[in-house]
Amino acid sequence: MNGSVLIIFSLFWAYNINARKIKGEIISSVARRFQVKFVCFLYSTEEDYKDSHLLFILNRYLSDQYIFSQSGSCYHQETQPNILHVILHEKNAPNFLNKKTTYSGFWLMYIQSGISLDKVFTGINIPLDSEFLVVHPEDGNVVLTEVYRVSPSLPLQKLHFGKWNTHTGLISQGFGFYERRRNLQGINLI
Repeated sequence: MNGSVLIIFSLFWAYNINARKIKGEIISSVARRFQVKFVCFLYSTEEDYKDSHLLFILNRYLSDQYIFSQSGSCYHQETQPNILHVILHEKNAPNFLNKKTTYSGFWLMYIQSGISLDKVFTGINIPLDSEFLVVHPEDGNVVLTEVYRVSPSLPLQKLHFGKWNTHTGLISQGFGFYERRRNLQGINLI
């Protein structure tokens, strides 16, 4: 009985460590893609205790990749354009995105499998000029989807940004920002 408990615990521990490392590798890949040197992890107080070990592991992993990171409040860094804001749970999206401006920097948010992007972003405006990626599992890969709204009253736009897996890393479409925003749905920006 003790041997089986130990094996189950070991498998769970290995899976947990691997999942944390994968999150770190995805964040590092996105930071390199956007040439970001600072990552800000945003989290709420209710999950603060639960995710403190994950945040420690991610901060350490990014440090090993020569990417500076900070957990919690990054107010002194918010005026800098090259920040990657990371939200680790979709349930916290409204807390952060309704309080903060998403115009500056880059955004990365993790969601669980089977969660609707439209549901997560109901009532949340992701401006046209922000670069907001959502990370979600799909068919054995990790898919990155870029989201934005041309106007707050228009539907959420979803673009396939790329895929990530342990063998190839991040493979993005390679399109530049303006190529990804070429369809303004008839809106004049003047």
